[in-house]
Amino acid sequence: MLIDAADLRRRRLARTRAPRKLHLANLLVKAAHRFGLTADIHTSLDHSTTRRWAAAWQRAGFHGIWGKVGHDPTVELKTLTLLDGAGEQEPFGWDWELRATAPAQDLTLLQEMAAWGYRSADVPQDVTVSAPPARLRRSVERIRR
Repeated sequence: MLIDAADLRRRRLARTRAPRKLHLANLLVKAAHRFGLTADIHTSLDHSTTRRWAAAWQRAGFHGIWGKVGHDPTVELKTLTLLDGAGEQEPFGWDWELRATAPAQDLTLLQEMAAWGYRSADVPQDVTVSAPPARLRRSVERIRR
């Protein structure tokens, strides 16, 4: 599978350390099922449900959520999601010192991507479109009738 290198160059990987301890809702503990949680919380496309859970955890005093990464086929990766106001901002008003690198320049990431069958390349933005062969046009015309 191919990822456009231009897209990777626009993004940044950031590694940082939180400036204070975080109180996290751990969705990975066995006791989580007592609150009605299932594995769907990690992969649900129903954002209204996950947003309601996030709002409840925030009201309960949690700064974030510790859980699984929904798009990880190994189901091994973990994620920390910070709970704060909506929109792009410095989380909790903290002044984070980020050391950011472009993923396209991160050799470790590119090697990990390759292990899953992903690679990065510049994708042309202009593609020449040619007419389909006459035989295909005739087949499409028959189908339309």
